[in-house]
Amino acid sequence: MNRSRRTAGTSLVEILVVIVVFLIGILAIVQIFPGGFRLLGLTRSQSQATGLARATIERLKSGAEQLPERIVPVRYGLVGGNLVAVTDSTRRSGDLGPTADSLDQNGNLFLAGDNIGGWRRASGANMVNRVIGEGAIVPAPRPVNSSISGDLYYGGLMTLQFGPAVFNNEIATGSNNDVVFNVYGNDLSLSLGVPPAPATDPFRMYLFYCTNPENNGATVHVPQTNSPIRYRLAATGYVRDAMNNVRSVEVVDYIITAPASGSYGYMAVPMSAVFVPPLINAGETLIGVEVDSLQLAPLFTRINKADSFVGVQNPYEYKLIDDVNPGVSNANMGVLLFSPAGYNYYVPNAQGRRMPLAARVNYNVYDWGILRDEFRIPTGDTAQPSDAAVEGPARRSQAFKLTLNSLKVKGNSDTDGRTYNGLGFVVPNGGGGTQELDVVVQDTETGGIYAYNPANLRDPIATAYRVDRSSGTIWFQDRNSATPELEVTLYNPVDWTPISIPDARGRSVRVMYQTAQEFQAQVMKAADRYVGVSGVPGVGQCALGALGDPAQQTKLYFSNSDLGRNVAINEAFVQFASGIRKVSVSGIVKAPTALDPVQLPSFDLRDIYGADVVAWSPVDETGKSQGYIIRGVRGASVAVRVLWNPQKFTLGTNGAANMDSLDRWGQGWRKSVTETYLQKGGTQ
Repeated sequence: MNRSRRTAGTSLVEILVVIVVFLIGILAIVQIFPGGFRLLGLTRSQSQATGLARATIERLKSGAEQLPERIVPVRYGLVGGNLVAVTDSTRRSGDLGPTADSLDQNGNLFLAGDNIGGWRRASGANMVNRVIGEGAIVPAPRPVNSSISGDLYYGGLMTLQFGPAVFNNEIATGSNNDVVFNVYGNDLSLSLGVPPAPATDPFRMYLFYCTNPENNGATVHVPQTNSPIRYRLAATGYVRDAMNNVRSVEVVDYIITAPASGSYGYMAVPMSAVFVPPLINAGETLIGVEVDSLQLAPLFTRINKADSFVGVQNPYEYKLIDDVNPGVSNANMGVLLFSPAGYNYYVPNAQGRRMPLAARVNYNVYDWGILRDEFRIPTGDTAQPSDAAVEGPARRSQAFKLTLNSLKVKGNSDTDGRTYNGLGFVVPNGGGGTQELDVVVQDTETGGIYAYNPANLRDPIATAYRVDRSSGTIWFQDRNSATPELEVTLYNPVDWTPISIPDARGRSVRVMYQTAQEFQAQVMKAADRYVGVSGVPGVGQCALGALGDPAQQTKLYFSNSDLGRNVAINEAFVQFASGIRKVSVSGIVKAPTALDPVQLPSFDLRDIYGADVVAWSPVDETGKSQGYIIRGVRGASVAVRVLWNPQKFTLGTNGAANMDSLDRWGQGWRKSVTETYLQKGGTQ
């Protein structure tokens, strides 16, 4: 029987058809993955941002006694040769773009031909970076390092919460740039009227006076003694333009120098000499000052790091431990050492009470993009990182997981395509020079810097810590495996030479770093107290809505920068449908609606009491005028806003094109805000 030689099978054409069908299906499925990956990445970044915000809040809670009074946007102007800071009430907290018209290939922004600095420090969260009134009672004195004797480095140590700070190198009375970094004491008490003649009335150093606050003859009278005294003045003035429009202007840092006088008395400072262009616009004139806004406090004198404190004669002295950055990067690590005489020093007030001397600091945050993790060095032993092998006996190390991973690496490409050189400021290298690093570890107990030698990472004597920048893990290396303690190398803050810390376990440290996604952790602080004004409110101010306007009569208005903050009112008289009541109330400052005639953020009684509330009341329950409607408006919250941007851009030689690239990149900012009720502790 003949059998067919043909065998059943699949032709090449059929196979190709099947492959095409499979490819179409696979390609359809693959298109789903990029979106999914992006969503997973966004979710992960959002979780990281929330974790960073919570970690920052916990750090603030642990140092609540040192919280600042507020954090505000400012602009600067020269008045009489002095640089004066004025709050920028036009700046909205959501406005993250720089005010510039050109960006060069080196990353510097220009406005009308003036170089205003690098784009990173002039955009994003760094648009609001003026810290007002951070500090507490002058700390108890102690040696900066246990191995140091003598009085040069014996004093009260205070580390700023948001260092590094913007700083200038000059030490000179009346320095034009002192306004960038001001340290001052307790506020003097204000009295209205003409100051008394010392010959007929006892001189009271804790009092200053104001005359004619309601007109352009407003004058502040400051105490004057047989020694020169420098004061920090804050004030809100009302100015009027040629069209009869009135607005308020808040000066937060104006330096007054009262020269030595043969007899104790008062020096007159006309406010018309303070509120002048460029602090106010051309054509505007002063018409008065807000009395409640006036603050006057004596400034501390900064002395050279190597000089001795005067002693009991002058409690108003301090030093800055960091002396390597001024003139290099205009930064300072923010570690202050106060004279021992300032501790347990008391100043009187108008109520006859003796108050402990406080030290408060006004400064600009160097960069909110420098993240700060604070912790105590772990006590347990962990494995060394895989690339940290050293010859000889195995050494112990203590590991800590930082809040974020994907840290920037020095030498790699940065967000703008240029080479990343580090955090932007330098630290000692232990050999008399300096170096810029991408991760810096600071000892908060002394202000010293932990040793790091990029050329000798394997030697624990030369390098105190190692970092896995991908996972965000830091190891502290034991330089002596023969002892049970963790011995590490620290650059001594006295002269920045290497010294050995016999056991670093449990020591408090601050780790500073930046991330590849440009994470920024910005603290937004509601004002400790809000000043009531009769015009448009500026930063740290509030204004009642018009009582005759149904759209305004239940509202208290704030500046744009206070949007979203929690505020509390100690006392207020309110008209309800059932009658007038005195209340204490708190709530959130919300954005204006389209029908609001003022178009400013406001706190609305209707959000609390509903339709039963009618208006703020100018009289109390008995029909008697108390002279106020609202009293004691204060901030009740601290918020941490975390910004990040995963995009990249490239700088070229065309300044205008670079600016367009930066603007497009800036549209990719993402944010997460976490808020908590937290108020300043300690004594002011």
